[in-house]
Amino acid sequence: MSLDNIKLPSQEIELRDGSKVMMQVQVKPTALEFVMAIAKKHPTWTITPETISRDYKNGEYNGRVYSEVNALWAYEFNVAQGKDVLGRIGAEYWGGQKFFITNERIRKQRERGSVTRTGDIKKAIKLVEKMFFPKTDAEVIKEITAKGKDQLGIYRYKKNSDFNDLWRSMQNSALSFVRDNLEEFRAYTSHSSITGLDRFEEIWDARDKARTLEDAYANGSASMVTIMGDTYFFTFKDTPIVSFNRDEVSPEIKTKVGMLKLVASGQAIDDVGFKCDDDVFVINMLPNIVRKGV
Repeated sequence: MSLDNIKLPSQEIELRDGSKVMMQVQVKPTALEFVMAIAKKHPTWTITPETISRDYKNGEYNGRVYSEVNALWAYEFNVAQGKDVLGRIGAEYWGGQKFFITNERIRKQRERGSVTRTGDIKKAIKLVEKMFFPKTDAEVIKEITAKGKDQLGIYRYKKNSDFNDLWRSMQNSALSFVRDNLEEFRAYTSHSSITGLDRFEEIWDARDKARTLEDAYANGSASMVTIMGDTYFFTFKDTPIVSFNRDEVSPEIKTKVGMLKLVASGQAIDDVGFKCDDDVFVINMLPNIVRKGV
């Protein structure tokens, strides 16, 4: 069996005598027909092993029984088109020999579990045909947005942590007194060493601005902006994704994006927004945008 789009690696195996050899991974016979059918039907898809098991044989040497690797079997496979992972397929014993298929679309459709199993290979192939295809723009944007939201949360956590580190060294004094009487507090604590006290206002403001920005995204007054080619995708809380061609986007938004492109990922600019990644931003104080579904 040899198809260019089925990528089977080799692994180094140590033999009984201590020598090492490279052994080729093989498709487990129970999964072979299914994997071959998908590979032949979709030559542009790449099929690579996700799970590999070892098959051992027993032997006897100088009156002693030993066990040695006899074969390497792959029975679970990732299916991809280019860099886009379409899902996983394979074969297993699940109350009888079954073929299994899973990806994010299948997981979202199922009330229980995340994998569809069937003993009918024709049904398995049909399900792959129905559910395995590259992500739509909307699916890609949702994934990117989720990662961007995580980045924003990490940013807020870090700024809050910076403040808490400072506050721990000041916790015996009333916070309201510190905020309202900072100079008096400095004088009051002149006999002790409080690291970072000279940056108190800066750290306080950074914490508050991080909270404000994340809250703005949470309440819908800020948007996650993802740029793909010449299209700007805007993701608001609890609304459909909004998309505009670059020429339709207001100069104000382009200016804010341009400013954020100049800073490192994970950094913010006051009254502008936050940079999640090279082409993913949270923009604050947006002008009115017509919210239409993609």
